[in-house]
Amino acid sequence: MELEKIDKNMAAETVIKKDGLVFFKPYELPMKLYGVSLDEKGYHRLDPQVAKKVSEGVAALNYNTAGGRVRFTTDSRRVAIIAKRNTVYNPDHMTYCLVAGFDMYADGEYVSTFRPGGERAGEQSFESSLFFPDGEKKLRDVTINFPAYGPVLELSVGVEEGAALMPSPDYTYEKPVVFYGSSITQGGCASRPGLIHSSHLSRWLDANILNLGFSGSAKGEREMAEYIAGLDMSCLVMEYDHNAPNPEHLLKTHEPFYKIIREAHPTLPIIMVTRPQFKSWGERDERREIVKRTYERAVEAGDKNVWFLSTPETLSPIGNEGTVDNCHPNDLGFFCMAKGLLPVLKEALGFKL
Repeated sequence: MELEKIDKNMAAETVIKKDGLVFFKPYELPMKLYGVSLDEKGYHRLDPQVAKKVSEGVAALNYNTAGGRVRFTTDSRRVAIIAKRNTVYNPDHMTYCLVAGFDMYADGEYVSTFRPGGERAGEQSFESSLFFPDGEKKLRDVTINFPAYGPVLELSVGVEEGAALMPSPDYTYEKPVVFYGSSITQGGCASRPGLIHSSHLSRWLDANILNLGFSGSAKGEREMAEYIAGLDMSCLVMEYDHNAPNPEHLLKTHEPFYKIIREAHPTLPIIMVTRPQFKSWGERDERREIVKRTYERAVEAGDKNVWFLSTPETLSPIGNEGTVDNCHPNDLGFFCMAKGLLPVLKEALGFKL
């Protein structure tokens, strides 16, 4: 017998009753769209022409919507989505909620996840709606997080007819904190999008974020550095250690990547982060010293806006239980990573709250 027939909480809506709902696109006022843009191929994270210049991998993963958010304020007691996507990545070590689901938060607190049902491949759409558990008609600042790995071709967000609907307040840090890195940065393997370390930090600091994590494809390319150098941002977190093919590649690219950013942004806070690998297996320590060397040389040159974070120490409360495969963090691992980055980001941003 299917589990959904035994426990109704396991069932996922795929078609909803739309009577009494009015729908908006994420890019239409009063909705506010963050972290992604839309073209004829779907939502993406950086200029597609730039992505093609960087690498084939970045060009493909650009249409994964990690870090995308739609925000609004409403007193609706129900929120719904209609999402259209094409073939969905379905790895054996990630949840379908992370790959293709949409998380909803209200006033910074988790409400639930719009969970796709049905087949996991081919062109498809799904509909889902969530009711606020308290059932109250009151104003709430709502954030819906896009999937971390699945492409999103179209999205509509629905609220009750007659409900108040207005733009959400600006973030305290409206200029984004940019995270550049590997599959870990992209979100593998949190259980859902809201539990990626950058998502935690966005809520804790009331900061806009831009997730430029590209699984297996963040290799410190000059083209990527030049693109990031052209962004208007409040801080950059460099954490691409894992995708450098070997320590020699990391040594060759890490300091030049930093210097391209620094030349364009003389006072931008830059945080250099090492791989979150608790055990000192393989090249972990050698790579950490390469990242640390970039930091130390920057400080020696008089840079007062650079920080270094060795993330293995952030996992010390949980040890190797913080991953699913000795590489990608689970929810515990991401939480510890976020906690480790929090004081560094607070200092870098001159935390205002």
